[in-house]
Parts: sequence; C-alpha cells; structure tokens
Amino acid sequence: MPTGAPKDLLSVLIGNTPEVRGELTRQLSRRHPTAVTLSLSIHTATTGRYPVVQRLMTPDGPGTNLEVNVSSGTTGDPTAILRQDLIALRRAKRDVHIPLTLPQEVDTLPFLLQLWRSRIGADNLEDHYDCAPPSPPSTPSPS
Repeated sequence: MPTGAPKDLLSVLIGNTPEVRGELTRQLSRRHPTAVTLSLSIHTATTGRYPVVQRLMTPDGPGTNLEVNVSSGTTGDPTAILRQDLIALRRAKRDVHIPLTLPQEVDTLPFLLQLWRSRIGADNLEDHYDCAPPSPPSTPSPS
C-alpha cells in the first residue's frame, strides 16, 4: 500500500561478465552518490528444490544495515529473498538509488516480472521503488 512518501529508485544492471557489471556499477555510483549496490548470485543446490541465493550490499554503512548478513547464502526462491531485502533496505534508508546487479545466468525478463509481480497481503516493490530511467550516455568534454 502506498505511503505517500517519495519512492526510491531501482536500476537493474546486467552484463555478460562481472567486469561489465562492475563498470556499470562504478559509472552509476559516480552519478548517484547515495547509491547502494545490491548484487545477487544464485547457485544450484545439490539437494532440495531451491537454489542458494547470495547477496552482497555495498556500501554497508550506517543506515544501510538490513539486519541480515547479506553476504551469507540463503536457500529459497531468489525473487522472494531479493524482494524482502529491497523492502528491508527501503525501510532502513530513504532517498537512495539501488543498482541491482544480476548474474548472467538469470533469464532477466522473467526474473524481473516475478520480482515486480504484485503479492496479495505483502508489500509490493512498486509501492516503494520507481524504475530508474536509463542514464544518459557520457558526453566527451570539449577540447
């Protein structure tokens, strides 16, 4: 349910290598000094139905603590875990831009549709976040 407060921004960063995703993250962090990057990796579990989901948040400074150890692995539905992290981050810190980096193994469109999908009786991401518009390309400085 909407709170009437301004929403935070969520950017999704994808790339076919960690280096590409890292460079995108660096460029976005320079443009948005309040950015808190949330990175996701998903590892197939050897037993059970759900994969191991590992999250890493940077910077992990005052006001960004999610009250969970996001660098540890958690077994479960990746979209449910990520949605909980994003909502917890929104409650912990306002006026922030979240670059979300997804690994190349994720089928991006179905993953994002599942992540953004409305849930009955639960907080929805659309109540807390707006999708960030693409950043304009860097323009060379005149010589």
